[in-house]
Amino acid sequence: MTVPDARALVLVVGVGRSGTSLLAGILGQLGFHIPRPEVKANSTNPRGFGEPRWVVDFQARLLRAQKITVNDSRPGAWEPAARAGEDPPVRDTLRDWLAGQLGEADAVVVKDPRTVWFLPLWMRCAADLGVAPSFVTMLRHPAETLTSARTSYGTWQSEASRAAAWLNVTLETERATRGAQRAFVRYDDLLADWRREATRLGELLELPLLRRIDPARAAVTDDCAISSASR
Repeated sequence: MTVPDARALVLVVGVGRSGTSLLAGILGQLGFHIPRPEVKANSTNPRGFGEPRWVVDFQARLLRAQKITVNDSRPGAWEPAARAGEDPPVRDTLRDWLAGQLGEADAVVVKDPRTVWFLPLWMRCAADLGVAPSFVTMLRHPAETLTSARTSYGTWQSEASRAAAWLNVTLETERATRGAQRAFVRYDDLLADWRREATRLGELLELPLLRRIDPARAAVTDDCAISSASR
């Protein structure tokens, strides 16, 4: 009889400024491994991003090579992003890095707003390693998300373009994760009761660390989650 793989890979996806950093931080506090080093906190996210530096740099290079921005509003941008992810050296690089992280911990969480552009690549690499990834998409009211983005990133992108990018990325995130193990979390619900949402994710995605939350870790998470004012 084949023993199910006990390793877990959770990819936090969704438009930036929708609460993805908050969720990744909570999962990290509850025992998920956030690959080090992490992107350093700054004024836009003073409590940290919960993003692995390696992943951010790797995916940023891929996007730049295709002349795609993380908040790209063009539906046609998905095709060159997919082609970039099909390059064998790119696939080998990500698979080797991911293998190393799964070798360090049984439960890994990766959050980077660029990940949505390369979801087929992540799925293939996870399959190569015998791990079925889970996807958690954060949902925040688009007006709040766009206001937060303008405050954090400036006005280089027009309001119309930013709104179109929100729609473009949100719709593709939903389409690309159909049929996969996934869950959606409302930003307001996470703020209101992170324990309830974490437990719900544990049941939906069959994640033991969230099904039975360690009391000591929960106490630390209480201090961090609610006081996090920027996501």
